[in-house]
Amino acid sequence: MEFGYKSDRGRKRELNEDSYLLFGNDDYVLCAIADGMGGHNAGEIASSMAIRKLKEFDETEGFFTDTENKLRKCIAEINTYVYKQSVSASQYAGMGTTLTVAVVTKQRLYFAHVGDSRAYLIDEGIRQVTKDHSYVSELVASGSITEEDAKTHPDRKGITKAIGTEKNVEPDIFVMESDIPRTIFLCSDGLTDYLSKEEIYEMIKRSPSLQLAVDKLVDMANEDGGSDNITVVAVRI
Repeated sequence: MEFGYKSDRGRKRELNEDSYLLFGNDDYVLCAIADGMGGHNAGEIASSMAIRKLKEFDETEGFFTDTENKLRKCIAEINTYVYKQSVSASQYAGMGTTLTVAVVTKQRLYFAHVGDSRAYLIDEGIRQVTKDHSYVSELVASGSITEEDAKTHPDRKGITKAIGTEKNVEPDIFVMESDIPRTIFLCSDGLTDYLSKEEIYEMIKRSPSLQLAVDKLVDMANEDGGSDNITVVAVRI
């Protein structure tokens, strides 16, 4: 098993409001990315809360068994916690965060997703597992705009679902077999705003290590503009 990870402030943001988690061994992997949003430093607070609560849940209940239901329970608890914090203090009002989680057991891959961070699977090709919860994603799905239009749409940063912005949230859950070698690739939109999935695939395939690939991808996003925080977590299983 091989890992690569990096979180970068980018070139234009004062704070890095992304958070991530990565834990793994031959029997079990848990990784996640959270991209915070909100005024002042509230986005940073929301994303760090989400990752901290995810880690605590893993340490107390874990995701080894009944994984899908445990993921739903965990995300519901995280959402409740962040939401209560957001309504308890004026400086946290309206804060929220994306949350994309991957769990790997010997039998299955599980993904839980809220927001517009992304999970990809890479083997002989690359495919996006998650669907962006965003205004532009809905416009693309309806045929109102093209994927190319979405890259420059004025509302491209607007998301339709997040952790902590409502009392309840329903995550997307994806389950698949884990019996073939492949790479799990999680990233915040600070990367995908600049790089296509084909560029991600080519870098992963030709780099001598996952860490070198991740470092180079983050550098490329910064070189192209770096207008947002950039976080990547990759696991080759």
